[in-house]
Amino acid sequence: MELVFQTSEARRRLKERQQDLAYRKIERIWRRVDDMRLSVEKQSRALAAVANLAALVGGLELVVLVEAQFNVPNPSQLMLACFALFSSLAVGAMVIAAATALMLMVRISHFDVKHAVIHHRALDFARYWQLRCKGEWWLCLASFVVGLPCLLVSLALLAWLRFEGGVAAPVIVSVVSGMSLLLLVWVAAGFWGATGFWGSEGYRCPRWCGGRGNGRSRREVAHAAPGGAAGARGSSRRAYVAEEDEAEDGYGEGSAADARAVDGASAPEVAAGTGQATATPASGVDMQHDGDDVAVSGFEQDGDGDDDELDDAHWAGAMPSAGQLV
Repeated sequence: MELVFQTSEARRRLKERQQDLAYRKIERIWRRVDDMRLSVEKQSRALAAVANLAALVGGLELVVLVEAQFNVPNPSQLMLACFALFSSLAVGAMVIAAATALMLMVRISHFDVKHAVIHHRALDFARYWQLRCKGEWWLCLASFVVGLPCLLVSLALLAWLRFEGGVAAPVIVSVVSGMSLLLLVWVAAGFWGATGFWGSEGYRCPRWCGGRGNGRSRREVAHAAPGGAAGARGSSRRAYVAEEDEAEDGYGEGSAADARAVDGASAPEVAAGTGQATATPASGVDMQHDGDDVAVSGFEQDGDGDDDELDDAHWAGAMPSAGQLV
């Protein structure tokens, strides 16, 4: 009787361990879904902010270009041409920035986070953004950065064309516009350089423009990879496709079970052993929260701070054989 009791107790503990691993697996999946949704929402807010500000600045410059009235009897044709050039450049750049940001928002809104996590485990939003949206994002930022200096230059030119018979007012407007432009360059370069916003590892703006300095340039980082910049882009794209294919081949059979487990099994059902997740016990748990599965050999049971060895080999040794039962 004691042997039968030990056998039933060992089976019960093994079943509880499998249920705990299955629950952790579903919890890890939903944690990835939540993290990816947060990344999508954060990028959407950034795109919305750029689109709104670009539309506001472009509309302001368009109104200035249309409604500007000059009091100078015979304005300089060169100054008029420069004013028209910089005003049109500002409007065009802001329109490009706003339209590109809007199209990027539409593109990332079609990114199915749940499908990417469950069925394509090699695909995440960061890699999707890197390969599908980064070029358009740089076009949006470049257009926005080009449009702001054009706005300030056109403001200075407008002062020289607007104020008649005076030098102090145009000079003041020109000085303020120049200082604003320098401050904009300094703040933008310092922020982007300090946070690595340029998108290249190790790149920092020089110290004279507010960055940290002592970093490799973007070209050096790009050409450090085999094959140069083109080789780096091609290798990353090929690695992405290979990992996605491998994920589809390796997880093709389990993806449907994972989807059913996530869709139909709640936490109490998994804990009680009635959910679909108990059909496919997990083989690893993300213990370090780094996105990689590690093998689980045990969990804390006796409160001594160490993991108790509860792996399959341990349970196989603890389970009595049929001969012992007889």
